[in-house]
Amino acid sequence: MNILGNNIETNNLILCQIESNKTCYTIVRKQSYKTVGTVSFSTVESNKVCEFSSFQFKIDILKQDTKHDVTLLEYCLNIIEGLITNAFNILDIESVVIECADLSTNIIDCFINKGFPKKKSKIVVARSKWVPSSDEFVSIALFDILGFSNLIENHGNDIGLKLYRNLVKIIKTKENIGVPIPVPINNEWTSFAYVTGYYGNVHISYFSDTFIIWTDYIERGFASWLASGFNYQFPLLLKEPNTLYYPIFYKNHGIYLSFLEVCMDFFCQSIVNGIPLRGCVASGLAKMDNLSSVFVGKTLIEAARGESEQNSIGIAYGKSFNNHHPVLNEYFIPYSKHKKNPNLTESFLSPMAVDYPRHWRKNYADQDFPHLLQQMNTDPKFTHYYDNSRNFFEFSAKHENWYQEINRDGINNILDYYKKTEEWYNSVTT
Repeated sequence: MNILGNNIETNNLILCQIESNKTCYTIVRKQSYKTVGTVSFSTVESNKVCEFSSFQFKIDILKQDTKHDVTLLEYCLNIIEGLITNAFNILDIESVVIECADLSTNIIDCFINKGFPKKKSKIVVARSKWVPSSDEFVSIALFDILGFSNLIENHGNDIGLKLYRNLVKIIKTKENIGVPIPVPINNEWTSFAYVTGYYGNVHISYFSDTFIIWTDYIERGFASWLASGFNYQFPLLLKEPNTLYYPIFYKNHGIYLSFLEVCMDFFCQSIVNGIPLRGCVASGLAKMDNLSSVFVGKTLIEAARGESEQNSIGIAYGKSFNNHHPVLNEYFIPYSKHKKNPNLTESFLSPMAVDYPRHWRKNYADQDFPHLLQQMNTDPKFTHYYDNSRNFFEFSAKHENWYQEINRDGINNILDYYKKTEEWYNSVTT
């Protein structure tokens, strides 16, 4: 159902349809081709056959400037005013549900003051994310604050809220969305080009000392190609035999890499702010309902169990890494000393860890990581967590090009690959 029709333009902005999805559009600036927002809508079926009871409409604005947000929102509302009118006339619509993601009160007021068609209209306004109706493929990162009770005693109850606000800022600001992401330009994944704006729907939830970040692969931003590119020698395209994997993960792989950039930046900023985190990244099916705060699925369990299996501050990969992992080696590194029990057979962790120290060296070189760790190390029972994190940081710096040292003979799948990386790991740590 393509009610909006073709792309719509104004003097400065274009409303562009996202590929073949007729219910999702991006708001793009004409001159820079940067995405500044998204528009999506859907109908919700009633109990009557071939009828609809409500019309759901969502706007995400990616700017922080409230005044500018309202201008963009008014532009969207002007476009959809006719859309909603047609919906009331063409379909058997009883209500319109407006869903706003992380928007200010002024923007909500803009909805109310705009004035929608009064014919049978029932306007419902909510600050919420788009809610999936069933399990969908997602990538999840679950973070937990180490020694949370001590932090509350030392810094007060607002420590979690401060970190949450930092996370919202990382996700929403133009600076992060503009991070160049490598995407393949050939079927062998040996040639890459950089793009900006290649991100998916990033969602967040926060309760007590736990933060959940997740992304879906349904839609992405309006990516802009950069002039630079590079050839790549050792893309990791291996999977586990006789197991399922989801092709959309590799089709929209740039979304996953953008998601990892958000997770690593969130972790690094938490260290700068004196907040120790343990996290785990997992990919697979889950039901992530932000509106009703329902989060269930094996993927979420994997991330939660993997987070608690670590005796180090940092970010691990869950076992789903076997089939859903970064193709580029710079996003992971073989490591096992962050595990509480490296010999645990039913581990929820991968033999690979997120190489956040590489991200730190690239983006936080002016910050002294060991010194920041030492400042947080105030409880003797957690000292080994900080020591292990410092050791991992040094290991990453020492073995920055580890993937060029692997013996690749006889590798047919990801399990063979793990054996070869374990051989390398043992050779440099013993």
